[in-house]
Amino acid sequence: MFLVSTMVVLNKYNGTLLSIHFSTYIQYNGIYYLGKRLPSFFFTAPLLSDPSKSYTYMVWSKISRNFAIKMVTIYQSSNFLFHMLVLLFLMYTRSFDHFGSTTIF
Repeated sequence: MFLVSTMVVLNKYNGTLLSIHFSTYIQYNGIYYLGKRLPSFFFTAPLLSDPSKSYTYMVWSKISRNFAIKMVTIYQSSNFLFHMLVLLFLMYTRSFDHFGSTTIF
C-alpha cells in the first residue's frame, strides 16, 4: 500500500498563532520514506513564522506498540536553511521515530 498524507499544523502559544506548517509523510508497506529509506517521521516546514519565537516539537520514541513522548525545543532562526538542517538532523537521529509540531489539528 502506498500512501501520501498531508496535514495542516498550527503552532499556537496562549491563543496566538505563531506559525502554520504543512506536515507530509509518505508511507509504503508500513515504512515511511522521503527520497530514501528513513526512520518513520513527520516532515514539517514553516510557512509563516516569527523569528523571535521558538518552535517546540513533540518527539515520539517508539517503544514496542507504545509511544514515549519527548519534547525538543528548536529556536527558530530567520534563516530557513538553518531550520531545515535542524529538522533533517532530527529525521536522521535513529532514536526518534516521529516528530511534529506542538498543536496538530
